[in-house]
Amino acid sequence: MKKELIASLLLSAGGLFADAQLENLAKELVEKRTEVDSISTELDIKKSEIKALQESTEAQKTDLQRLIKAEETLISKFNQDITKLEKDLKTQEVPSDEIKPILFSSLDALEKHVSGGIPFKKDARLAEVKQIREMLTNDQLVPEKALSKVWSMLESEFRLTRENGLYRQNIEMDGKIHLADIVKIGMNKLFFKISETQVGEVISSGAGDRYVVATKKEDVESLNVLFDNFQKKIRTGYFVFPKL
Repeated sequence: MKKELIASLLLSAGGLFADAQLENLAKELVEKRTEVDSISTELDIKKSEIKALQESTEAQKTDLQRLIKAEETLISKFNQDITKLEKDLKTQEVPSDEIKPILFSSLDALEKHVSGGIPFKKDARLAEVKQIREMLTNDQLVPEKALSKVWSMLESEFRLTRENGLYRQNIEMDGKIHLADIVKIGMNKLFFKISETQVGEVISSGAGDRYVVATKKEDVESLNVLFDNFQKKIRTGYFVFPKL
């Protein structure tokens, strides 16, 4: 009888131990499952963020390519006009009265091009156009010399469309003049930095130029990385341009 009682107690204890083990295993399984669900959710969020970044980057790339193509087309037209005029000058005597209107037309188109673009050293570039026009008008510059100067300006404008760089220039924002660092991406994007926290992009349109300061933390960080890399003369690589 005593042996049967002991056996019964051992079986009961074994059953309780087994139940406790199962309960602990079940609890661990629930915790692991919760952890897996949490990690899976985080992974989905990261995938969505990466996809959104890729889509944004592709959209920016497409916009830049479109703008570059438009700039190249305009410069190409200028080049064709000047090349034709040079050819005419070499093959025949062209009266100055016939050359001047073509030069004035080219200067008008160049002035419109500079005025409508990003404000990169815009005053100096417009002043050069104005000077050539005034000298040509006042017969202080013969058409052949003016042609050479206009050609040189067009080559300079074309070079600007291909160059990226870090510069310093004054910008006017909120009624104040600031000496700012400027990062120029071709002639399509212009970013400014007044301080570590005051960074942004110049948005040019027919209504004028807007200096938009970045407010989101990630946008400020992206622009500071851009300026740091250009300061270190790193011009190629993967850069994030925020949409401001």
